[in-house]
Amino acid sequence: MALTNTQDTVRVQGLSPGHVYHFSLVLMRPSGVSQTLGPIFFANTKPNPPQNLTVTAVTSSQIALCWTAPDSTHNAQFENFILHWVDLVSGRGLAIHLEKLNQSAVIGGLKAYRAHRITVVSVTAQGVESSDSLSVTVITEVSPPHRVSADAVGLENMTVCWWPSLHEEVDQYYIKLHPQKNQDQTREFWVNDSTCISLTQLKSGGTYEVGVAALKGRNMSVATTIQQTLKPDSIQIAVPYTVGTHSVELFVQMPRNSIYDGVTITYQNNRSWTPVSKDSTKLLVDNLSPGTQYDFNVFVTSRDTSSEGFVLPPVRTCLSPPTHVRAGVVTDSSIELLWDGAEGGSHHYEALCAEGSRH
Repeated sequence: MALTNTQDTVRVQGLSPGHVYHFSLVLMRPSGVSQTLGPIFFANTKPNPPQNLTVTAVTSSQIALCWTAPDSTHNAQFENFILHWVDLVSGRGLAIHLEKLNQSAVIGGLKAYRAHRITVVSVTAQGVESSDSLSVTVITEVSPPHRVSADAVGLENMTVCWWPSLHEEVDQYYIKLHPQKNQDQTREFWVNDSTCISLTQLKSGGTYEVGVAALKGRNMSVATTIQQTLKPDSIQIAVPYTVGTHSVELFVQMPRNSIYDGVTITYQNNRSWTPVSKDSTKLLVDNLSPGTQYDFNVFVTSRDTSSEGFVLPPVRTCLSPPTHVRAGVVTDSSIELLWDGAEGGSHHYEALCAEGSRH
């Protein structure tokens, strides 16, 4: 580039972003002799900035974001990115270097409900940062409650409690009660100055999803959710319908205003479950021993929850008859009777003799 002898500055146009240039000033004499004045000067052009910075997710402790690479026209170059963020309340911040192919990041370990200024710049191999940077200001979410639990669970009520987040005050809590059987009956509650709520007028045996979220200003945390199934009502009546040698059939009247999915019958050290959907039903308990007394307890079930047990009076199965009855030694005044013992135990036998008619 030719300069007049009166110029002392010059602007070089058309350079490529992110490159290193060498400049030297050469004095040209009319005779054609040249002389380099001073040392060679090195200059770095700034890289183009990254583009389209977007926040993709925000929680109470994390911010996820992504961006796209800088404009690459005019042979533009860059080496990597620098991601910088600062807590606008405390003024504390951090910066990390990211490879050029890494165009997303998740910033963790942040304070809940704090404003954070996040900046992304592109950097050359020589450490020159782009002059124009991408910046966003993001407020982290309110911390959600934790250790949500259902206590004092009854037939038609339960108490839900939770632990608030440490070192963070909230304005109130939002509770959403959603029954699994009927979406139209979703109910909402707001609680101030308490970490428990009593939920009443529920359906016995019903399964409810309870979500608890914290509110601060117009900001709401994500909900911490639990599921709780209430105890179903007990059966109204259970009686033996038929009694056999190896089985007992029970007639069971189910509760009228309760949600249930089956019946559990316990006896001795045994347990059996049968799905039930009708108001009344007959249930067969088999594989019993003849002539044995059984103490049956009947429970209504809903998912993994059982009602109080209904206790039946003791039921004894029928005796099994002896088999292969036959005559042994026969004399003019006696007959020896033989038989194979009946199944079961703790019983005795009676022989009845009836004189037959003579022909």
